[in-house]
Amino acid sequence: MRLWARQAITRLEPMNAASMREIVRALQDPDTTALLRARLTQIAAGWLRGDAEMAAEPLVEILREASPEHEAEIRWLAVRAARVAGAHDDALMRELVRALIDDQGNLKREVLDTLAVYGAKARAALPDVLPALKDADATVRAAAARAVTAIGDAKDTLPASSKALADDAAAVREAALDGLATLGAAARARPRPPKVRAALTDAAGDVRAAAARALTALESFTEDDVTALLKALKDSEPQVRAAAAAALGRAGALLDDAATLADALITALGDDAAEVRAAALRALAGLKGYADQVLPAAMKALATGEDVVREAALEAVALLGEQARVALPVLRRLADSDNATLAALANKAIAAIER
Repeated sequence: MRLWARQAITRLEPMNAASMREIVRALQDPDTTALLRARLTQIAAGWLRGDAEMAAEPLVEILREASPEHEAEIRWLAVRAARVAGAHDDALMRELVRALIDDQGNLKREVLDTLAVYGAKARAALPDVLPALKDADATVRAAAARAVTAIGDAKDTLPASSKALADDAAAVREAALDGLATLGAAARARPRPPKVRAALTDAAGDVRAAAARALTALESFTEDDVTALLKALKDSEPQVRAAAAAALGRAGALLDDAATLADALITALGDDAAEVRAAALRALAGLKGYADQVLPAAMKALATGEDVVREAALEAVALLGEQARVALPVLRRLADSDNATLAALANKAIAAIER
């Protein structure tokens, strides 16, 4: 099967004239099977009508009837289509679960990613997803870690996520931490997996950053957590420092005494990396009593900063409200900016100051 058949579905998000041209090319390709041509037509028709559920029946038939010579490819396409379309019904769920026993890692990953998109609608599939956390393929285990937290509730998924945090593969540990961040409030009433804070010193930067994001979402900061995050604010990788700054900002908003955190965030305003300065500015703006430090930093960022820092500065100014009235002339200029994001944030800040 040629590339066009695969692109016909992988490019269907969003559905538009370009993606319809891809379908037409796939339908005209001599290597596209008659079965796939028929099903592509039905799926496209369902999406054009804005009815994702209409796509479910032909997708089920693809999974059941794929010819032996193209079975793996066609089933992969069908699973990808289910995710892109948002198609969902009981019969399709049964076929997706059945596909999890396939020996091909690519298909397993597609199924797991699709179930993750379904979220709670796929909760009945959790017992079939859990074994994938022990798959020989690390990419499958990572997909399973994401799917488990997406479809299950905290009671069922926290033990599985805790085990995934000990996985040998960094991608799996990162996926488990991001899954915990996704659970957020749902996980706060339960004991936190003990390896979350330890992951702030993981060998992989992506995992360290994910650990900071998880702590931010879980909002269960201990003194040891704060100490570890202050160290992470000096990490060698900007993404980790930025995530640590965001976490410290959240911790400072919850703790009675945020002076030590605020001092560290003020120092981070001078970080070499724009993403860290932006995160520090947002974090500091969320703490009470630091307007005198936030406003000058925000004004400087609005005048000379990169867009990511200017966006953070505008959000900070909006939080300051009346205290940032001096920024109005700059805000009014930015409100006419060709940058739609900056203009929208500037207008929001103006409204916050003048209300």
